[in-house]
Amino acid sequence: MLPCTRRTAASSTIAVLAGIIDELTGKLHERVKENGLSHPSVLALSQELDTYIVQYQILLGEKKRAARSGR
Repeated sequence: MLPCTRRTAASSTIAVLAGIIDELTGKLHERVKENGLSHPSVLALSQELDTYIVQYQILLGEKKRAARSGR
């Protein structure tokens, strides 16, 4: 088992976020099919998905910067 370093923790978090994003994307597609693009529940889910995507992008950027700096 790998020791839990900052890098492995970040990778785990990125993987978890990717799974959440994938799941919410599927739910969003279904909700759009059922209710249309402008339904309040579609907009709310889209905003929730956006939050996870931003978190994912931030962590991925931090991981890339850390890799470049040799950490």
